[in-house]
Amino acid sequence: EGRERKEGKKEKKEKKKKKKMKEEEELWIAASEGNAEKVEILLKGNKRKINVNYQDTELKRTAFYRACQHGHIN
Repeated sequence: EGRERKEGKKEKKEKKKKKKMKEEEELWIAASEGNAEKVEILLKGNKRKINVNYQDTELKRTAFYRACQHGHIN
């Protein structure tokens, strides 16, 4: 029983982590594409804070870096 409860909690944590990562990736993509409206929605419309320092795994670039790199100043 106790072990099953622990495993259930672990699964919930993993789901939350995946959802969180998905939102950070959405922010990264929106900023890279210059989609200021989507960026605003993700940052303001979220009940929890999104990690704005999320970096891509390849070159460790943040959403802000990508937006600047592509000339998106909004």
